[in-house]
Parts: sequence; C-alpha cells; structure tokens
Amino acid sequence: MVMTEQTPNLKKGKPTPARKQQEAARKRPLVAPKTPEARKAERAAMRERRLEASRGLANGDPKYLPKRDSGAQRSMLRDIVDSRYLTAGEVLMVFMVVTLFFTYTSSKLTPLTILLSNLVLLLFVVYLLDTFLIQLRAKKIVTKKFGAGNVEKGIWFYVAVRSMYPRFMRTPKAKVPRGHKFD
Repeated sequence: MVMTEQTPNLKKGKPTPARKQQEAARKRPLVAPKTPEARKAERAAMRERRLEASRGLANGDPKYLPKRDSGAQRSMLRDIVDSRYLTAGEVLMVFMVVTLFFTYTSSKLTPLTILLSNLVLLLFVVYLLDTFLIQLRAKKIVTKKFGAGNVEKGIWFYVAVRSMYPRFMRTPKAKVPRGHKFD
C-alpha cells in the first residue's frame, strides 16, 4: 500500500489505559434493575395481553388467529363442521377415552375391553367416512362461494381435525348453531 499523504504523528497526551480498566469502563448491565413494583406491573400487563389474545382466539378475531385458521375459507370450513348436529369424531373421542379407562384399569383382557377396542376401530372407519363426506360438502360450498380456482389446499385435514373435537372444545368457538343451512 502506497501512502500519498502523511498525517502528522500527534500524541494523545496520556498513557494508554490497561485492558482491565478499558473493559471495566465498558461494562453495563444487560437489563436495567427493576423495582418489585415495576416487575409486578409488567407481569400484570403480560397476563392481560395473554388473556386478550386467548379471548381473541376463542372468539375467532382474525388478529389473533394462527395462520392455519385465518382466512375466509377456513372460517367457512369451521362453520360447515360446526353446523353438524354430531360428528363421528366426537363419538369416537368419547369411546377412545372409555376404552383407555377400561384397558388400563383391568388387569387382564376382558370381553368388554375387546368389544370396546373393536368398537373404536369400527368408529374410526366411520369417522374417516364421515370426514370424507363433510369434506366433499365443504369443498362444494367453498367452490360455489369462492370459485373453483381459489379453493385452498388442506380442506380434508382441516375438516378432519376440527370434526374430531367435541363442539365445546373447538378453538375458535363455533359461531353457527347446529343444523345451520348453507345456501
């Protein structure tokens, strides 16, 4: 490297501080110390934000919905599933819990446990069929409303997951009454 211009060597007028002194001068706490009142107020504000988000999610507010639940088509799919009087998934869930209870409380295989296990398998097949039928209906309604080229992917899975839960456990909560008719 060729230097064309030279700067005069100016002294700074004081000795270079030791490394330890330089590091000590630069040290600052990462987080400012908080008073107990400030921490309490921050926790209360955080709790309020979480409750607001939870309420927003339960009520279907688009601002708080996760990506998988957001959009007009997903809202329509939720309404279609929620309009059913009863889904096979709701019945299947109850029978699965009862079967698990009897399986783990009895020490040996009983005829009741075998019957319940077979019933759960049969209900699972009925659940898959029911989900397929709901999906066909939902796809028809969504296509009619949004157009054939605008139908989102993943309708079957979304309908399957939503219909598995009992109505009172679904999130976002159901907006339409049971038996609601779609035009």
